[in-house]
Amino acid sequence: MMAGGAAVDFGNWVAVEARLQAAVDSAALAVGREISLSTAEKERLASDYFHANFGSPKNARTPNVTLTLD
Repeated sequence: MMAGGAAVDFGNWVAVEARLQAAVDSAALAVGREISLSTAEKERLASDYFHANFGSPKNARTPNVTLTLD
């Protein structure tokens, strides 16, 4: 019984991790191609792209997005 629960939890973790990575990648690509925007505009764009792609999964909280420009 515990093995079945662990398998379901692991499957959910893998799905959320993949969704999170795709959302972060899309936000990074969106900001990377908009070089003329201000820092505040880039932060808003990254947040918008992230939330649009990550959504609101039923099995995870929506993380906070912080943009760091180098």
